[in-house]
Amino acid sequence: MKSFRLTVLGLGENILQHKQRSRLLITFPLAIATTLCLEASINSAQAQIVPDNTLSAESSTVTPDTIEGILSDRIDGGATRGANLFHSFEDFN
Repeated sequence: MKSFRLTVLGLGENILQHKQRSRLLITFPLAIATTLCLEASINSAQAQIVPDNTLSAESSTVTPDTIEGILSDRIDGGATRGANLFHSFEDFN
């Protein structure tokens, strides 16, 4: 009778460990994904774009704007050469 009880207890412990392992396999990736999403939203940065005057009359203008609900900078102007559009910036970070 004692050996039977030990076997049943052993199986119960294995099932419990399996459940704990399964929860960990689900919880850990979920925690990582949540952390990465929070990092991305907290660490978003605003770009600072400063045009220069190297293109003279064709230089770019930067205007703060909201595009599709997102704070953005709209860049207008620039120099057209054939099918290409060129902008020149003093600072772009």
